[in-house]
Amino acid sequence: MTATSTRKWIVAPTVSLCLAFWMSLAAQAQGPIHRLSAQFKNFDVTETTTPSAVPGINAYTKTVLVPSTDNTLYITISAVGDTHKGNAGWFSCNLDGDPTLVPIGAYCNPGSGGHAGAPAGWLSLEKHFNYDFVTYNGGITGGDGGGGNGDMHDNSIQYQWCVSVVPGSMHTVQIRLASSLTGGGAGLNNNVFFEAAHFYVDSSSTRGGCSKF
Repeated sequence: MTATSTRKWIVAPTVSLCLAFWMSLAAQAQGPIHRLSAQFKNFDVTETTTPSAVPGINAYTKTVLVPSTDNTLYITISAVGDTHKGNAGWFSCNLDGDPTLVPIGAYCNPGSGGHAGAPAGWLSLEKHFNYDFVTYNGGITGGDGGGGNGDMHDNSIQYQWCVSVVPGSMHTVQIRLASSLTGGGAGLNNNVFFEAAHFYVDSSSTRGGCSKF
């Protein structure tokens, strides 16, 4: 056997081993996204609305079975909405219930974000300045729907949470809606709204699950 042919026999298994190792790492790092649920609501001239503070109302809920290959869930809301009297529309994503209401419940992400003052586990996904109380000082106050000049129709709401789960487990995902009540106290037209909404629940395998960057 010549030196050249010997090198060929050595190189071939080495390349195969490297390729197998690379494919193993790729398989650990990511997997296909599986759509577990796709639903819509409020496409019938209705709205989901509340004037209530946290924990607000249950705006969406869905129980899903996570595939045995997946360790990460993605929960998405895509809708249009508005708010009254300068209130912020606060949203939370929960896994198996709101942790303040259900002992086994957990926020999809318990952190805080933005400057609208939403508590931990909640996000402000819609807010409009109620300018009539500052700029116009008693001027036109109706807005687009009688909710003050901060009542501006209609605005896009698009958000997605991720949360780590055990492969093959069953979970109930929930999205809650609450008002910031910055427009005054309860009963003073502090409503926040959304309509024409789509909700998606997806899963995939990710290395380390849903983790902090």
